[in-house]
Amino acid sequence: MEEKDMLLRLILAIVLSVVALVAFEHFFLRQGTQRPPEAPQKVQRTQQEGIKPLEEKAPPPPQGYSDIVVETPLYRAVFTTYGGRLKSITLKGYMDKVELHPLGRWVQGLIAKIFGKRLDTSPPKPVELVSTSQLERLPLGLVLSGIDYDESVPWVASSTNLRVFEGVKELKMVWRKGDIVLRKVYRFFPDSYRIEVSVEANREALLALGWIGRTDLKKSYYGFYGPIFLGPRGRTKLKPKKIKGGETRHFEQIEWFAFDQDYFASIIAPESPGRLVLGRLDGRTIYGFITSGGPSRSHHFRLFLGPKDPEELEQFLPTAKKVIDYGTFGIIAIPILKIMRFTHGFTGNWGLDVILLALFIKLVFFWPTQKSYEAMREMQKLAPEIKMLQKKYKDDKQRLQKELMELYRRRRVNPFSGCLPLLLQLPVFFALYRALLVSIDLR
Repeated sequence: MEEKDMLLRLILAIVLSVVALVAFEHFFLRQGTQRPPEAPQKVQRTQQEGIKPLEEKAPPPPQGYSDIVVETPLYRAVFTTYGGRLKSITLKGYMDKVELHPLGRWVQGLIAKIFGKRLDTSPPKPVELVSTSQLERLPLGLVLSGIDYDESVPWVASSTNLRVFEGVKELKMVWRKGDIVLRKVYRFFPDSYRIEVSVEANREALLALGWIGRTDLKKSYYGFYGPIFLGPRGRTKLKPKKIKGGETRHFEQIEWFAFDQDYFASIIAPESPGRLVLGRLDGRTIYGFITSGGPSRSHHFRLFLGPKDPEELEQFLPTAKKVIDYGTFGIIAIPILKIMRFTHGFTGNWGLDVILLALFIKLVFFWPTQKSYEAMREMQKLAPEIKMLQKKYKDDKQRLQKELMELYRRRRVNPFSGCLPLLLQLPVFFALYRALLVSIDLR
């Protein structure tokens, strides 16, 4: 009977821990991981800063523009001569969903039919990072101050098809209008999600490179689609709703700007810290443009367009790993993922790695768990005396508390000692939950 009561209490403790985990994550962790915007910098119109805010433009005429396809072992990218922008980039190693087993498809179809919903039967497709389709809203467009730049004049590309399977390859583009000449070079690497971008002008200008994306595409409650950037005050994860329509926000000395897309990110890192301008085009689309230092004839940027893999990000830029949000208990979540990556080198199976991790955590907390059980047994022995005191002093709460404390002191029992070991484990549970949630390996 005693062991049965202990089992019931253990199950209750686990249930309460899970409830606490979800509640804490919902009400505290999500807010706690997002730094507020830099306080001294007020929302201003950016005409005063040299880079004009992006405005809605009339759709360009369809004729006169062509596409350039760039293919590497990791992705397939499509650029357009309209603004030298990026039209599409699909990641070959990552699908947007898992191919369902026929039985699973049948079950989901049955559930969808019961609830009057339509089941998506389309096959999996490679993950697409470009979420806008209008030419004037495609990412990697330029904003210039000091040059009359007109995107209706097409860029001229050095190639229409570029295969990057060995060695570094370049896509060169030229734009001319009157006596103004711009040259843009994209440099691709066969084994990396990194892309280098250089823009040369025949006169000095302030230039910014930008990303435009939708923020309404997240598939889970904890997913995030929006801007993240690294500046003097550390990493800032800015909720899209804080970017109001009709106004722009600007931040100085930004090392990199990223458009976060849950497990993936599009990062723009200028050669030297620059000014970041954020704004909104409509209720679901925002833009961010970042300069490479001040006015110059030569501008250089590095791009990362791919999964939020810690090793890939560190190779791109050591601080780029901060684009991954491990939550408040990141100091615990990171070692947990490192342990799983280590065991994965032997097992080759993430399911087995989760089981091994659970056994490891069980081993680490074996001693405090045993202490918790011992404390629960001691409290069970006191149960008859506690009931007697509760019955005797049911009308005198103050005296009851005094007598209970005296009982605990006399029998040398700490009423909270059974809960304390479990409380010590809660940060690990929070960190484990977050680690499994954000890991690209476990996606």
